[in-house]
Amino acid sequence: MQIEVGKEYKRSQLHDAFGGNRQGGIASCAKVDIVFLFTGETGEQYGYSDGWDDEYFMYTGEGQAGDMVFARGNAAVRDHEQNGKRLILMQTTQPTFVTEGAEPVPKLDKRAFIYVEITPMVANFDVKGKMRYVQITTSLQTRDSDSGDTIKNNIPLIQSDRLTLMQGADFNEINSADGKARFIKQIEKSVNNMFKDGPKPFEIERAMITGFVIQ
Repeated sequence: MQIEVGKEYKRSQLHDAFGGNRQGGIASCAKVDIVFLFTGETGEQYGYSDGWDDEYFMYTGEGQAGDMVFARGNAAVRDHEQNGKRLILMQTTQPTFVTEGAEPVPKLDKRAFIYVEITPMVANFDVKGKMRYVQITTSLQTRDSDSGDTIKNNIPLIQSDRLTLMQGADFNEINSADGKARFIKQIEKSVNNMFKDGPKPFEIERAMITGFVIQ
């Protein structure tokens, strides 16, 4: 079975041909080297918000309670390249039917991902006279080993900058999906500006929020 962009398929057809979990948003196939990502408007009622952000498709991973972890489907997405698998995004068009929603990337960067976690930081917010606390854990993703070392060697500086961004944020804004996406973009821009003029080229692919706690 060959998948064509724009053509509709019954989801059951895909699983019959390729395998993979028949429910849920992420299906890592056992029969072929494919990981399906299923997205659609119905996911929003369960807290999943997906969509394009420039050239990136922002996809909400598995898990509705607590911090998401890189296990099962989430790990399959993160590690798909090093596992030799291809990501295919499928858009729900009607109940039980899907269509491929993205063109395949013609050239892949074969370098392994490097993830550097930045120690959690806590910011205080006065919300209608009540003190609220937000703790955010972020990770930075790169494929360049020198850039990875630069991040690791400057974690206190990155922490301080991230705390400044948190303190300048609005509580309701940073607590929303769109606000988190904008906060991530701020981190990416800020970290790139820190090291772009260094002795070696600096590469960062993206920042991620890997922990978010409100008290």
